[in-house]
Amino acid sequence: MKVAKTGQVIWDNSATYGDLITAYPEPFGEISIVGDDLFHLYASNEEILLSFFRNGEKVAENLGFPISLPDETAKIQSTDPESLRLVHWYDRYFL
Repeated sequence: MKVAKTGQVIWDNSATYGDLITAYPEPFGEISIVGDDLFHLYASNEEILLSFFRNGEKVAENLGFPISLPDETAKIQSTDPESLRLVHWYDRYFL
């Protein structure tokens, strides 16, 4: 977002998050900047949501990817959705 010295918004291409409210004190999600690309990912309602910007222009906003186990017989059968967090690892990769 670009704001004039007098306070008017000149350009706004920021991501929107609707009525998202978090109950934890740290920032929600993680950001990765790779060259001219910016990725913002966060977990909500058992989905990973992605917003993607290139050269400051919004390319995609809040694209959803379901969180699921690749093998339903795996050890972890369920997760408390409130405990889900993403952590930036390296480059475009998140844990």
